[in-house]
Amino acid sequence: MSGLCIKTIAHDLGEVTSVEMDDSGMFLLIATKDNSNRLWDVRMQRPMRRFRGHQNSNKNFVRASFGPTDRMICSGSESGTVHLWDRTTGESLQRLSGHGGVVYGTVWNAQQALLASCADDGTVRTWWFDESQPLFQEDDD
Repeated sequence: MSGLCIKTIAHDLGEVTSVEMDDSGMFLLIATKDNSNRLWDVRMQRPMRRFRGHQNSNKNFVRASFGPTDRMICSGSESGTVHLWDRTTGESLQRLSGHGGVVYGTVWNAQQALLASCADDGTVRTWWFDESQPLFQEDDD
């Protein structure tokens, strides 16, 4: 590392809780405390998409991550659920329930087709991703 900062992104982000770069190095995923995650084009230095539906307020540090082969975005939530979005459309695909507290972060392992999530309930959960099974949007009944 040269120690030289080449660009600072501060475009109405508010308090940032995590940042992740995709495998291509072309996009950043930025989680903020305004209940949204943002996909940024690194080269063009502009926001591409915003992902909403989870809870990330001033009390916690909820993180977002890229999903398998970067097709999905996933995030924890203060609601105790894991949220999955379509990276291209921003559409909410699924919410995974099971944690008993704030879900702080998620991480994918594409080789094992597993998603791991951690929460303040003192648990780490692993979720199996099966491409043959359709993802669905849960109804808000």
